[in-house]
Amino acid sequence: MKAYIMIGMIGSGKSSWARMAAGTDFNTIRVSGDDIRNMIKDRYTFDFQLEPLVQQMKCALIVQILLAGKNIVIDDCHLTKDARSGLCAMMVGVVPDTKISYVWMQCAKDVALKRRLTDLRGRSEFEWRQVMDKHASMFDTPSVAENDYVSDMIRVVNNE
Repeated sequence: MKAYIMIGMIGSGKSSWARMAAGTDFNTIRVSGDDIRNMIKDRYTFDFQLEPLVQQMKCALIVQILLAGKNIVIDDCHLTKDARSGLCAMMVGVVPDTKISYVWMQCAKDVALKRRLTDLRGRSEFEWRQVMDKHASMFDTPSVAENDYVSDMIRVVNNE
């Protein structure tokens, strides 16, 4: 099985890439933290109290998809090395021969912000700027050398 872990800031094009990858291969399924949040509240809401449930649901879906023998694209920010490494270890613990690729969506902050502002999801521009600044401060540059499970990295510069 093949697993793609999306990495990047809000508005960098992760969901577009993930939808394209899953949409062109019947054997590939996309799992999105944002879609789970939409499902829980019937609209996009990032709620810190619900976030543990969102992550549990995401992990349960990932496990079931891998056990079903399907490829997977995991569509979320995955900003930190620890978050990525934990996800990789979980997948390999379930299906040891899973081939994991990072997909790093690189995008200029002003371009990403402009994209995000086309759908505010109930937040103001000021709030999205704060979220983006927080994400930038948390971001660990990804590397295939950061854990033993990642076979390669696809880098996509998405500034259009």
